[in-house]
Amino acid sequence: MCQVWALGTTPQTAASSHLLHSHYVYESVRCLAVDWNASPPVAALGATSGNISLFELDTGRKLGVLKRHDAEVSAVLWMVHPDALPASVTAGMEDDGSKGAAAGLLVSGSLDGGLMVWDVRQPRTAVLAGRLQGARKRVCSLAASSHLLYVGDYSSSIKVYDMRKLAGPSHAVPPMARLPAAPSADAFGDVCPVAGMIVDPKAKILLNSGIAWWSDEHWEVGGLIGERMWWTPR
Repeated sequence: MCQVWALGTTPQTAASSHLLHSHYVYESVRCLAVDWNASPPVAALGATSGNISLFELDTGRKLGVLKRHDAEVSAVLWMVHPDALPASVTAGMEDDGSKGAAAGLLVSGSLDGGLMVWDVRQPRTAVLAGRLQGARKRVCSLAASSHLLYVGDYSSSIKVYDMRKLAGPSHAVPPMARLPAAPSADAFGDVCPVAGMIVDPKAKILLNSGIAWWSDEHWEVGGLIGERMWWTPR
C-alpha cells in the first residue's frame, strides 16, 4: 500500500498532518521513488514480485506495471533523460541542469544485481530503454547527476554509468568507472555494501554510506561498522 499525506509545515502544525488518499498495490512494496517534477507527480513502487507499478499521486490512478525483473526490486530512481539535457550540461560545462525537469528515465535494480532503465516520458506506454551490467548481487542504492548514474551494490565499490550510452534492451552497458567505497574491506577480501548515496549536483559532491561485516578469519570478533566517504565526481 502507498499512502499520501499532507504534512504540517511547522512544529506547531505538524500534528495537523492528515492522510489524503491510499493506493492499494496488492503486492509487497520494497522501495519507491517519486518524480515530483512530472505533472501530475508519478510514483514508482518496486515489489517483491519483480514488478514496478506506476501511479499518479494526485488521483491514485494506476498508469501501468513494468515487468522485466526476475527477482525482488530493491531500488528505484527517477532521472532526467539525457536527450532533455543541454549539450553544455552533459559536457560538464554547467551545473546538473535537471532542476524542474520531468524525469524521463526510471532506473530499477533488483536482488540479483539486475539493472533496468525504462523510458517513461510517456508513463502509460513506458518501454525498456536499456540494461546495465556489472552490479554484484543486490542493488542497494542509486543516485544520479546529469547523465551519470551511481550504483551501490553488494560489493565495496560504486559503479558509475554514462546514460548516454544506452542503446536498447539488447545492449548491456558496462560501468565507465568504479569508485572504491571501502578500500579497507577490499584489502581483506571482504565486502561493504553501499547502503545509501546522496549527490549534490551543484557542489559536485557524492556522499555514500556503507555497512560492512568481517569474518572471524580476519578479526577476532565479527561485527558491524558504518563507513562514510565523500567523492567529487568528474
